[in-house]
Amino acid sequence: MTAETPAAPEQLKTGYKKGFWYLMVTQFQGAFNDNMFKFLIIYTLWDILKEKAGGVLDQATSEQVVFVAGLLFSIPFIIFAGYSGAFSDRNSKKDVAVWVKYLEVGIMALGTVAFYIQNEYLFWILLFLMATHSTIFSPSKYGLLPEILPESRLSWGNGIIQMMTMIAIISGIGLAGPVYRALHGEVYLAGLLLMGLSCIGLATAHGITRPLPANPQQRIPINPWAGMGRDFRIMWNDRWLLMTIIGYMYFWFVGQFLQQNIMVFGKTTLALDESHISAMTALLALGIGFGSAAAGMLSRGKIEVGLIPLGAVGLSLFAALLALPGTTFQHALIFLFCLGGSAGFFDIPLAATLQQRSPEKTRGSMLATSNMLTFVGMALASVLYGVLIKIPSLTTQHKFLIAAVLSAAVGIYICALLPMFALRFFLWILSTTLYRIDVRGRQNLPDKGGALLVANHTSFLDALVIAASTDRMVRFVMFEGIYKIWWVRPIAKIMKSIPIASSSGARELIESMRVASQAIEAGDVVCIFAEGQITRTGQMLPFKKGFERIMRGVDAPIIPVHLDRLWGSIFSHAEGKFFWKFPSRIPYPITVSYGKPMPPDSSAYNVRHEVQLLATEAYNVRKLDQPLLHRAFVRMARRHPFHVVMADGLIPKMTYLKALIGSIVFADKLKKLLGPEPMTGVLIPPSVGGALTNIALPLMGKVPVNLNYTSGPESIASSAEQCGIRHVITSRAFLEKLPLQVPGEAIYLEDVKQSVTSSDRIKAILKALFLPVRLLERSAGSRGKRSQDDLATIIFSSGSEGKPKGVMLTHYNVSSNLEAALQIFPTVKTDVLVGILPFFHSFGFTGTLWLPLTRNPSISRYDPDFNTHAPAELHSPMRARGIRQPQIRRDRRREAARPHPRGLSRKIRSRAAGGLRHDRMRAYRLAQHPGLPRAGLLSGWNQARHYWSSHPWCERSGGRPGDWRTVA
Repeated sequence: MTAETPAAPEQLKTGYKKGFWYLMVTQFQGAFNDNMFKFLIIYTLWDILKEKAGGVLDQATSEQVVFVAGLLFSIPFIIFAGYSGAFSDRNSKKDVAVWVKYLEVGIMALGTVAFYIQNEYLFWILLFLMATHSTIFSPSKYGLLPEILPESRLSWGNGIIQMMTMIAIISGIGLAGPVYRALHGEVYLAGLLLMGLSCIGLATAHGITRPLPANPQQRIPINPWAGMGRDFRIMWNDRWLLMTIIGYMYFWFVGQFLQQNIMVFGKTTLALDESHISAMTALLALGIGFGSAAAGMLSRGKIEVGLIPLGAVGLSLFAALLALPGTTFQHALIFLFCLGGSAGFFDIPLAATLQQRSPEKTRGSMLATSNMLTFVGMALASVLYGVLIKIPSLTTQHKFLIAAVLSAAVGIYICALLPMFALRFFLWILSTTLYRIDVRGRQNLPDKGGALLVANHTSFLDALVIAASTDRMVRFVMFEGIYKIWWVRPIAKIMKSIPIASSSGARELIESMRVASQAIEAGDVVCIFAEGQITRTGQMLPFKKGFERIMRGVDAPIIPVHLDRLWGSIFSHAEGKFFWKFPSRIPYPITVSYGKPMPPDSSAYNVRHEVQLLATEAYNVRKLDQPLLHRAFVRMARRHPFHVVMADGLIPKMTYLKALIGSIVFADKLKKLLGPEPMTGVLIPPSVGGALTNIALPLMGKVPVNLNYTSGPESIASSAEQCGIRHVITSRAFLEKLPLQVPGEAIYLEDVKQSVTSSDRIKAILKALFLPVRLLERSAGSRGKRSQDDLATIIFSSGSEGKPKGVMLTHYNVSSNLEAALQIFPTVKTDVLVGILPFFHSFGFTGTLWLPLTRNPSISRYDPDFNTHAPAELHSPMRARGIRQPQIRRDRRREAARPHPRGLSRKIRSRAAGGLRHDRMRAYRLAQHPGLPRAGLLSGWNQARHYWSSHPWCERSGGRPGDWRTVA
């Protein structure tokens, strides 16, 4: 594709970068030339009039020059806007840009002559010609953006072009004063420079991507306003577009008014020279550039109209600050920069919305009409300024105050007529402060036309999150009971929600569905939460078939949507309650995933399946957010140092801080005893000592392999041989109760404990309190970069069917299982987890070891084979949870089910049943045991798959084994 060959639309959307940046350079050069040329003319006119007045330039004369210059700059946009719009639609907008650059070269050449002969009337003609040149180029340069950029990059593109424009304006205005003073009357030299820059702009214009003409049959009207009636009708019928035009018109109105006032303010009130006046105007332009770039980035790939009220507030505030008496030059620079930043926030979403909502076939004409209206606004600003300068009592500060009041009034007016702007402002604040929304698959949502979004329902915030994730207005099908809540109803009306009540009669229900169908056919986006209610467990409920009825006979796609991470927020039913919870973190991360469009006749089963696939993909995104297991423990220990984390029959209570100190002491001692091999065997029952060992080894960069002491010496030896284990950490007390042959060299916990000195403890305390976690790993002997894909452990089978088989579990595998477990059994700080599973078992390693260490419930290390009793002091004042394993020895299962003599079983409020084989009905019967209140099931297909399939049961419904959801 060459520069002269029209580009097909699909090529434009994918290969836009080169042509886009040529457009940016061309626009930068043009804006620089225009502003430097304009201010050189104004400064020259001031000097000519000053010389005619005998060397004195009064405020009235300086204001008159600025007034006439502003008026002349506005008139061509009013007169020739219709011509330029039709010209832009009829021809390729790249061709228009090239022709305009030829015109610019001629204007700059004529300007060089004017500067040489110092003719006052020729300067006024040149200002008019320069504005005419900008009038022709304006609809083409802005019309090019939606034609060469995908919509997801439209706000970004507008932000870049505005930033580049403002940098050019800053450079042109900022250099105009110093250049004028340096040339000492030989300003024609600057004219030659500007003519050379125009030639460079002509060359870069040839590199702009050449799209096809939008409407080759477009007639060039004799009457320049002939086609504007049609454009006005389009604006009037689209209130969103109308408010955009009003806001855009006001932006240029107040910009022209303030620019005129700033120059007079600097010249007369602050008594500044040309260089300082240029600096003030340049700071204003710099602020606009900064605000424009920031608005493009903060829009996050969509057109964010919520920034418009923020910009209006800033315009009003900082214009009012400029009106304060006693404002100095330094204060003015700060206020002008902030005023410009607010203007950038106000302008970018307006420009992007105008381009996006304008009909494609008449986009050039619409942009030309909007340009005409904006310059009507600029002309009105000049007229208003001309009227105000006739009132002697009005100072420049009073004029700033007038601009502040007008900005506040326009912002209130726009938000009153289109409350969605104010709501989007609230959603933008919500999504950038308390929440951080990551949107994936936004391109799957159609830019225009109707669609039905089908989403899971996790919290009361779901509708607002979806609305904040897209720039399209979404109408929600809402349960009537929630719709009628006093504080929800105003928001629901603004969003044009569709109330529906399953308890209503069939006629009312069908009518609600018919309204939703009509909205989709009319081109609206409708969203329905197909579960019918907010989940109470964190698991996705079956999808109801109401949306199938909505889509019957409707030719529009179904878009599956998944909301991730909202379970656990204060608006979800986590911990068994809504609202009355503290947020776990701020900002709270949320992922919104849009799936590929599905046919309108898709079944509820198929749509739910697609939402589940989105859930799996969204979970994989979390990988980078999850720390390594031992790092998560260190973080918990430093957040809750005095919270009890574990205990056993020998150690009644151990806090997080003590556990961290103990594991650091262990690591410091073990690094002198262990060899360079990456894996170390652990032959210890579930106990505090076993837990500290499993923390210390990852700190050292080693992989703990908990050997199955119930499988026999051959299996233990085989497991050690497969892992290349040369050292095994064990306990003499344990080997006395269960004599085993230890493979390799044995390291006894009793010996390690006896070697610990007071100085070792002091060093460990200091490390635990002050050393960053990565330096903590270094001090323990860990080397190299650590990641979630690092090996966390190897779980071996019992060897009952031959040689033991090892399953390699990464930190990510274990973290995933912990997340799955917490969705079935959400914990609170007062919970006690009673664990009897050994650490060589997958559930024992995850559920009874790392779950309490990284997720905050206390745990009692209780093994009936090796401890005479569980420490009642720990769980007597607390609620207890149990994790049991029915397939590890009948005597242990009986012991776990037997009421505890100290009344522990009366405190157990839920238990988990786990199995090595995927036997649904057997596991279901186990979960129905009368001693398992609010029971849940954790079942893995086999250890080789190393994940938990989870499904909750509810006593009220009696519970039936249903779909099994794999949590990756």
